[in-house]
Order: sequence, then C-alpha cells, then structure tokens
Amino acid sequence: MCTILLPIKPEYANKIIKRTKLYEYRKTVCKRKIDKIVIYSTSPVKKIIAEVEVKEIISNS
Repeated sequence: MCTILLPIKPEYANKIIKRTKLYEYRKTVCKRKIDKIVIYSTSPVKKIIAEVEVKEIISNS
C-alpha cells in the first residue's frame, strides 16, 4: 500500500473534487498497490489540492 502524487490539469482536478469525474485514465498501471492519491493541480494553479482514497484500479489491455 502506498500514496502517489498525480499531476492533473486544473479543469479535470476540479471535476474530480466535485465528483463529476469519477475515473482518471492513465497509459500505465502502477506497479505497487495504491491506496491514496495526492492530486497536484498543474499550471496555472501549481499546488496540491486534495488527497483521495482509491477504491479500485481497473485495467484493460
């Protein structure tokens, strides 16, 4: 179990916080089991805005 820092564009980070965006798609799956994600809102905000709990990782080839 670990925590990772994930940089996300402000428009999508805000949607995650408001719960209008429930999934974040990435090209690669983390090698470790993740239980928390620290969301870093990228430029122009440039700061950490939230910490979220991961319920499930869904992957597909």
